Amino acid sequence: MNFTNTVGGISVTTYKDLAYKHVSGHPLLLDLHIPENAHKPVPLVFYIHGGGWAEGTRDTTNLDAFVKAGYAMASLDYRFTNEAVFPAQIEDVKAALRWLRVHADEFQLDPCRFVTWGHSAGAHLASLLGLTAHSRQFDTGENLHVSSSVLGVGSVSAPVNFLEASGIKPLLKEVSALFGAHPCEQKEWAMAANPITHITAEAPPFVIVHGDSDDLVPMQHAEQLHAALQNKGVPSRLVIQKGVNHFNFSHPEMVAELVAFFDSVIHAKSLR
Repeated sequence: MNFTNTVGGISVTTYKDLAYKHVSGHPLLLDLHIPENAHKPVPLVFYIHGGGWAEGTRDTTNLDAFVKAGYAMASLDYRFTNEAVFPAQIEDVKAALRWLRVHADEFQLDPCRFVTWGHSAGAHLASLLGLTAHSRQFDTGENLHVSSSVLGVGSVSAPVNFLEASGIKPLLKEVSALFGAHPCEQKEWAMAANPITHITAEAPPFVIVHGDSDDLVPMQHAEQLHAALQNKGVPSRLVIQKGVNHFNFSHPEMVAELVAFFDSVIHAKSLR
């Protein structure tokens, strides 16, 4: 199903309920929003929602800001922990991005200018997506002939270390559901799920945004990811937001950081 409406004064064509993958007899769906006035082919922002890997919807966050900046935006459903444990979630995310790349011509997307961002569990998956394209470790299913790479990653309030007790204490229930057991009992998968495990010098640039009043995902996660990226020579910008908690992630300052970052990596790509 597709329709055209106005978002933030911009005419946008929305494609709803696009099936990118079938699992256990049912489809996994994504939505795609394309600004009509954008220069074609259009760069894509690939958004991954949060919700503790257990809930949430693909309703797109901050769509108006991104379409005003000339980006198409996609958002997806992925399997929750009540249906499948890790690595099902990242396998779904990568399958959705590959599907979009395969169908880029159909939707007038630029397959060479994809970027991603997410919040909380979605930011964890966005970070893992950005850092594992070179290994293909979590690429399963269809469209394996195309890459799941992105030019840049926006990571907002992401949990990234599952074996440090102080860092996961507020999220222990959700993290244990992600692995089907306490992460200390699933150390191999907990390490594989940690984005830091996969950082190489070829990783895409990151902007890491975190509130200093986040009592669900401690700020040490952001600091550790930023330090690990810098240690490998990967461009990374850490933005600490004063007085911001875990759930206040859609305010204009944060969105402006993401748009400016995506503009910078897209511009860098166009100069190559």
